[in-house]
Amino acid sequence: MFKSEYSPLERSIFFEPQSVDGRINIEEAMARTTGGTLWIPRTGKEPDGKILSRFFAKMGLEILTQRLWGAPDFETIIYDAQMDAVRYWARYGSGALSWPIHRRRIYDEDRNFTDEEHPEGFQVLHEYDLLITETNEWYAVICLFGEEFAINLGGPETEGYELWLKIHNGASPLYSGRHAPLGPS
Repeated sequence: MFKSEYSPLERSIFFEPQSVDGRINIEEAMARTTGGTLWIPRTGKEPDGKILSRFFAKMGLEILTQRLWGAPDFETIIYDAQMDAVRYWARYGSGALSWPIHRRRIYDEDRNFTDEEHPEGFQVLHEYDLLITETNEWYAVICLFGEEFAINLGGPETEGYELWLKIHNGASPLYSGRHAPLGPS
C-alpha cells in the first residue's frame, strides 16, 4: 500500500510505502507488489480543443439526462432530432467544424470552502448544472477545480451564455437560483 500526495506548488507527486510487511523503501515495496498499474503522465499538456469540446459535450448530455430523468417528456427531449448535432459532436467529432466552450476561472483551484456542516472547510472538486437561458438555449455548466466550462447543447456557439453572464453581472449560474454561494474559509 502506498501513500501519495500531490504538491501543486512544486508540481510533484510524492509516493511512499505505508508499512507493508516492514518494507522501508519504494523500490522494495514495488518489487514485492503482486498486481496493479501506476500511470504517470509524461506531460502536463491538456487535450486539444476538439477533444476537450467533445468531452464537455458528452458531460453535457449526461447532465441533461440526469436532470430530466423521470420527467414526463424525458424521452421526447432526449431523443429529439435537435439533440442529434451535439450527440454526433460528442461521439464522432462530426457535424460541425468546431463546437466552442466558454471557459473561465471562477475560484482558485485549491480554495477552501466552508458551510454549516463543514466549518473546518473542504475543497470543491467539481460541480455542474443545466442552464436554460431566457432565449431557450440549453447550456451545460461544469466547474472542475474552480475552472468553469459552459457548452451549448443546442448548437456550436456561446454568445447566448456570454449575454447571460453580462445580464447577471458575471455571476456563475452554479450560484444562482437554487444554489447558494459557499463562503471562503
